[in-house]
Amino acid sequence: MIEKLPGLVNADPAIVRWGRRMSETFMVEVGDQQYLLQIENGLIQKVEKGPFVQRTWRFAIRASRESWEKFWQKTPAPGWHDLFGLLRRGEVKFEGDQRVAKAMVASLSTWLLRLVGRVEELTVLSAGARLARQGQLRCEGRLRRPHPLGWRRR
Repeated sequence: MIEKLPGLVNADPAIVRWGRRMSETFMVEVGDQQYLLQIENGLIQKVEKGPFVQRTWRFAIRASRESWEKFWQKTPAPGWHDLFGLLRRGEVKFEGDQRVAKAMVASLSTWLLRLVGRVEELTVLSAGARLARQGQLRCEGRLRRPHPLGWRRR
C-alpha cells in the first residue's frame, strides 16, 4: 500500500504544498515490513521496501499492521483518525529525531491518509481555517477539544 504513495501525493498540488519544507529520508514500518521514503521539497522521490540493515534515516514511524489497518479505515473509530491519536493510544512509535518528526506530523498524516482517500476532509478543514483567518467565516460558540474516547459535551 505504501508503494502507491508517490503517485497519490505527488499528483496533488495541495498536499505537496503542505509538505514543501520537508526534505528528509524517513522510515515507515507496517508490522514487520519496512519502507524508506525519500522526500525532496514535499515530493516523494523514492519509496524503497526493506528490510534494511544499515540505512540512514532521520526518523521512523513504527506500528503494527493491525494499527495501520484501523488508521486507514474509511471512517475510523475515535482515536484512530490521525498519528497523534495513535501516539496517544500507544499504537505508534516515533524514533530518531523527534523534533523533525513532530514538526512534519501534519504532512505525514495527510500523506498516509491519502492512501484511503480521506484527504478530502482535511482539505475542507484547511479551507475553513483559511476563511476564518480572512474574516469570511465566523465561529459561534465555544470550540471543543476532542476527548480520547470521542466527542463529549461540556
